[in-house]
Amino acid sequence: MIQRIQTIFLLLAAVAFAALIPLPLATNLQESQGIFSDGKYSVRDNLVLEILTGISILLLLISIFMYKKRKIQIGLNYIVIFLTILILVVAYVYFSNQSFTITDLEIQKQAGILMPVASMIFTALAIYFIRKDERLVKSMDRLR
Repeated sequence: MIQRIQTIFLLLAAVAFAALIPLPLATNLQESQGIFSDGKYSVRDNLVLEILTGISILLLLISIFMYKKRKIQIGLNYIVIFLTILILVVAYVYFSNQSFTITDLEIQKQAGILMPVASMIFTALAIYFIRKDERLVKSMDRLR
């Protein structure tokens, strides 16, 4: 059912991903060129990060409504966890490639860097509760 606890975790994971779009991953206090031309490094600076974030949000929202097909729901959530790791890797690689060309930066990490991690935690909690529901349904089937 939609009013299960895993729905709340999936919704929180989707909100964490949606918050990743306006929040910067890092900021720079000095004026520079490249990814820090506006002083912020965010998901919007890289098209691949934007696409991966959008796909993750979409998969989480689809997963919420797949409550009758728990195995598919678990599979979608594993894909979201994989995409979250991929987002972190792509962001790190893109940032490290760009920051080697720029010297003397005073980079500060921002709240956006925690959003993929929070989303991964919420998705893992949702998987736990979906599996718990699956075990409950199987135990009920054995009683019949």
